Formats: sequence, C-alpha cells, structure tokens
Amino acid sequence: KPIELINTHADRDHISCNNQFEWAYMHPNELMHYKGNIKPVWDQDILDLGNRKVQIIHMPGHTPGSIGILDISHRVLFSGDSIQEDGMIFMFGSMRSIPVNILSLERLAQMDGFDTLYPSHAKCPIPKSTILLIKKQCEEILTGNVSYTTMDMHGNQVKAYKNEISTILTD
Repeated sequence: KPIELINTHADRDHISCNNQFEWAYMHPNELMHYKGNIKPVWDQDILDLGNRKVQIIHMPGHTPGSIGILDISHRVLFSGDSIQEDGMIFMFGSMRSIPVNILSLERLAQMDGFDTLYPSHAKCPIPKSTILLIKKQCEEILTGNVSYTTMDMHGNQVKAYKNEISTILTD
C-alpha cells in the first residue's frame, strides 16, 4: 500500500519533511500556516488504513486546526501537542488560544473512545486523566493568580507556567 502522511497540525517541527509527499492529510484550518497540498480531514472523519480504522478528532487551541487521531480498536489517542506530561505546550504566537484549548480539553475528557494518549512530545504514553490536569492548568493561567517565569523561546519572550504536569508557554 502507498505510504500516506497525516499531520496533527502545521508547526514547523511537524511539517518539515512534508515536501517528500505529494500531499498530506490535515485539517483545513492549518492552511493559514501551511503552503502545501492537503487532503482535508474533518472532525469525526474515519480513515480506513486497511487493518485499522482511525477517527479524526478536531482539537483547536494549540493551533486552529490541531487534530487528534483516535485508533478506534486500540482505544489510543495520538494527541499532537495539546496534551503533554513533562513537556512544554506552546500557547504563544499567532492563532493559539488558551480559552479554545480549554473547550477542546473539556470535550476530550468527556469522550469515551480512548484510555491512553500518545502526545507528539515528552512522556509517552500518558493516561487520559492528564487531560483534566492540563485543563485545570490552563484555567489557572486565565485567572492570572499563578506564578510564571519569563524565558526566550525561538526569539520570543514568553511566560512559562510550570507545574508538576507540564509547562505552558504564553505571550
């Protein structure tokens, strides 16, 4: 069978080798940051990989078109960058939104089709319970009553909100 590519979102570290493919599956909301050919995928789409079906879960917040890929039969969600343990979640820069991320995390936490997550970075696998911990961390950031440090990240001065689960970086 041919090898096909799916991107959870269009950050540079996820698309840097896309030129090796004629097109990639991606949510159309990523086209504002991506200049290649895509086959659009939408929330709840099912892709049949032959011996395995995966479902697309739209999870905006980290980027507008961030998606998760649910391996239906194995009850595993490949969650991209929105959920991590012992890693950094980039929420600074164009088109990123903590309030939208909170809504996506809330929706994910209520879904019944998976027990385990494989994020794109940091610790793998992680339990589904991490979703609510990241959601709580995001909500605390919005209150403004949480401490942070400042740091340089790729030439940007960002606020780093670190707790026992992850570090969320904002502008």
